[in-house]
Amino acid sequence: MSAGYLVFIFLPALAFWLISALYPLSNPMSESNTASIPKLPVVSVDGRDGSAHDGFEVWHEICRPVFHTSKRESNGRFDSSVRFCEIDGLVFGETRYGATRFDRTPRHVRKGESDHLALHFLQSGEEFGEANGTPIQTKTGQIVLQDWARSFSKQSTAVHQLSVIIPRDRVPLCSTIFAREPIHNWDLDSAGGRLLSHSLKAVFDGMSNFIVSDASTIGDAFISLVNSLLESEWKGQSVSEDANFPAIKDYLRRNLRRQNLGLVDLQRDFSLSRSSAYRMFRDEGGIRTFIQNERLAACYRELMKGPNTSQSVRRIAEKWGFSDSSYFHRLFRKRYGMTPREAMELSHKYDSPRGYDSISQPPEIGTLHQWIGC
Repeated sequence: MSAGYLVFIFLPALAFWLISALYPLSNPMSESNTASIPKLPVVSVDGRDGSAHDGFEVWHEICRPVFHTSKRESNGRFDSSVRFCEIDGLVFGETRYGATRFDRTPRHVRKGESDHLALHFLQSGEEFGEANGTPIQTKTGQIVLQDWARSFSKQSTAVHQLSVIIPRDRVPLCSTIFAREPIHNWDLDSAGGRLLSHSLKAVFDGMSNFIVSDASTIGDAFISLVNSLLESEWKGQSVSEDANFPAIKDYLRRNLRRQNLGLVDLQRDFSLSRSSAYRMFRDEGGIRTFIQNERLAACYRELMKGPNTSQSVRRIAEKWGFSDSSYFHRLFRKRYGMTPREAMELSHKYDSPRGYDSISQPPEIGTLHQWIGC
């Protein structure tokens, strides 16, 4: 194994070791001084025995924007608890819940403002199910990376796990990986599994003490580790260009907010030639037209959330790559037959499965939903 390879893989893990080891040394202040340093907020909701909230109703409400959940066992107590922290766009969470069935339906995928990957490290329990007809299974001690841009169904025993919810555009290889397999996993006896498990534990051990200025360092280090492991494992593997076309389009959809997204990215991440790219996107009007239409669709989805959105038309347009306001308005009106402001004023509400909207829930659940863009 070359020295360059070792640096490539172990440098992100070293960053986590430094975070956990140096944090107390970098803050040699009195308790009165450290109290004024803003810490990263941690959300905790407890639905276990003795809580004021029903365990399953809490768990159902937490999962509602992402999955439809149901109890696997109708009788007996259902315990649940969560502890989450948003760090540089990544949502780190520790969850405990009873035996559950999860269904991520096409409706959930369609209505999501943004899609994510979910990295799970099972401390105890087991999950099993299917994605696109392919069996999936996760056992205690495994770390899995799963794509929320696709529907799936799974069931679990009682589970305790550490998780990270990751925006798809932070992992460039994800579309290639999930075009071939429904989940990607690491066992703890592998180098990748050991690095990820130590890094996850370092984050969760320090979660309550991280300050706001730590966020970008922690987030960048963790994403660098995940991407380094995936790139090393998938280096040199390829699939036919035509078979990979759905993954290529999906890749563009999940990276719409990247500046200058286009042919260069496809050549780099899919080894796609210029002539092949033009041929594949001929029926879409070309790569630039495809990206433009997908960005307009992303703006439309946000605007249709209604007039109570916290973002202005201009901010939404800029978020999805339209810096020229007049140009954006012309494109939008041509495609949808209305102005962006008219779209924003339309009421658009989604059904709430099982009618749990009416129950009294801890306000922390809303914060968690906001962190993952639901």
